[in-house]
Amino acid sequence: MQVQLDQLYGVVSGDIVQSTKIGPIEREKLFFVMKEGSDALQKWLGKRVMPLGVDVFSGDSWQILLTNPGKTLAAGLFYRAYLRAAELQRDTRFAVGIGPIDFVPGKRVSEGDGQAFRLSGELLAGELGKRRMGFAASSREATVRWDLTFDLIDAIVTRDWREKQSQAVQGAIRGWTQVEIGEQWAPPIEQSTVNRHLRRACWPAISRAIAQFEEFWAAFDEK
Repeated sequence: MQVQLDQLYGVVSGDIVQSTKIGPIEREKLFFVMKEGSDALQKWLGKRVMPLGVDVFSGDSWQILLTNPGKTLAAGLFYRAYLRAAELQRDTRFAVGIGPIDFVPGKRVSEGDGQAFRLSGELLAGELGKRRMGFAASSREATVRWDLTFDLIDAIVTRDWREKQSQAVQGAIRGWTQVEIGEQWAPPIEQSTVNRHLRRACWPAISRAIAQFEEFWAAFDEK
């Protein structure tokens, strides 16, 4: 992959919660769910923003590289919602790092290196601790500001996003109408029911946070 050394990138590194308790049969199923989630995420964002698929490795770890760092919060939440809404209903932690990168020599995100990779990986392995979402950037001011936002969103997701809320949020993140979201259910559900699931997930507030995060990094990149 060709890298622009003067450009900011977003790296999202994650792992499955309580993966040591997953048996071999379920672990194999989870691998394919994670790959399906990767396809859905890349289809939504497009290859210009997400040039490589989600890299799944070591059985329970994954990594995403985005050329638009402002999309990292939405991408991480989408992938988390996808896994929570799937039949296995597994949760995942993730840490976002934003900064320059040095290289990605092949077609796997985990082969890359640079500041964004290190920020994301070190946060996931260290300071994230028992939290399931965290943020770090080359800018200290941005790190302090947005890591708190990630922490608050994480508290909501962990507490309130069950299977139905997660499925509804998947569609809302992609900009689908509530009618379109309801049509994805089997059998389809009413718009009013979708609305209830989204409100239970605190989606109106979270969607505003996502929009502000994207606006912040769009403006930051122009400086």
